[in-house]
Amino acid sequence: MLAGVTILGLFFVGLGIYFISYCFSNYYNVPGSNSVDGGGYLIFGPVGIVLGAGLLWYSLPVFIPIKQKPQPKVKTCPSCGAIVEENAAQCEKCKNQLSDT
Repeated sequence: MLAGVTILGLFFVGLGIYFISYCFSNYYNVPGSNSVDGGGYLIFGPVGIVLGAGLLWYSLPVFIPIKQKPQPKVKTCPSCGAIVEENAAQCEKCKNQLSDT
């Protein structure tokens, strides 16, 4: 799910950059004109960049690896079936002495 949001965020950022670059390239290439051709692009460019950046910020956990605590090694008590640590000498539940097997 978050990978799709990341792709969508990159798409919007790219589209926003394209809109802004299109707007400025037309501004400088139109001889004798001081108006921007397609002024809506100048509005949609920053909106696309902000929307894309928001989506990328939302999908940030995709890029941050989650460190997990190492789980203690466990075994089951042969008498009652309770879960005890691997190096425990006695079961906490039934107080049965555990062998070292």
